[in-house]
Amino acid sequence: MTSDRGFTLIEMIISLTLIGILATAAVPMLRMPITAYMESSARAKLAADLDRVNSKLTLDFALALPNSVRVKQVGANYLIEYLEVRAKGRYRSAASGNPTQTCLATPSCGGSPDALEFGAAPACTETCFVTLGPLVGSAVVPNSDMVVVNPTNTPGITGDPYANNGPGVRAIRSTLLTNAAFATANFDNGRRITMAPQDFPAGPASKRFYVISTPVTYECNPTTRRLTKYWNYGIAPVQPTAFVGIQSAPLATNVAACTIFQIYTAGQMGSGGLGLGGLVTIQMSLSETVNGDPVPVTADLLFSAAVNDG
Repeated sequence: MTSDRGFTLIEMIISLTLIGILATAAVPMLRMPITAYMESSARAKLAADLDRVNSKLTLDFALALPNSVRVKQVGANYLIEYLEVRAKGRYRSAASGNPTQTCLATPSCGGSPDALEFGAAPACTETCFVTLGPLVGSAVVPNSDMVVVNPTNTPGITGDPYANNGPGVRAIRSTLLTNAAFATANFDNGRRITMAPQDFPAGPASKRFYVISTPVTYECNPTTRRLTKYWNYGIAPVQPTAFVGIQSAPLATNVAACTIFQIYTAGQMGSGGLGLGGLVTIQMSLSETVNGDPVPVTADLLFSAAVNDG
């Protein structure tokens, strides 16, 4: 008669030891493909984030008013600001020929009331002009949007649109108008634009003007790891560095580092803005930590945009 025989304690210990050795060897082998998958997923996420950031910056800087981009560095933070163009058009140098769209007969530099004329006040003060053809761009907002004429330097005249907004900062005369009203279109698609009395020192050869809506700032902050867009705040001669209680939206939440360069042609706005022919470059690194790994997965963005207008 035979009896059943089980494991002895020694055999059990040996078995557990062997299983432990095999597990110790197998865990790294299993961890490698898992880590590789997580790193691949993180890189894909960073690539998608970079595509979104690049697309948004491309769209936004295409709307930047020439000679309005300015950059400021505060510690590791970079802030880039511009004035957003809602629409643009051309002004007349003679009468419109349409009595329903004609400006009122007011002292308008001694010429046609429909034309936009130039000269120093009080000899030349405009309150109205009629566009040559339609405005191009988005729908304007009457009594809110502003009109800018010739925002580039002319000999003896500044083109800085930030320094010349309203009576409080008129030491340097401006080509910037506030609270413009836009009449409905007429038969030739022109628009009558009325505003508070304003003198225009000089006009561009292109006879082009811009309708702007709001300043916009992008803040790249490696400390908070955010790239944030701010808008709908007032124009100020000094570039703002703090934003409280205004509209904002994060564009990226995994910023590791950033740098903003600006290159602009000689003779442009002295306060650090860009003019016709200007170029802005944003260099930014995004990072994601994989499974607590102290060495994160990173991806870099090099964005460049020409800030000009033909």
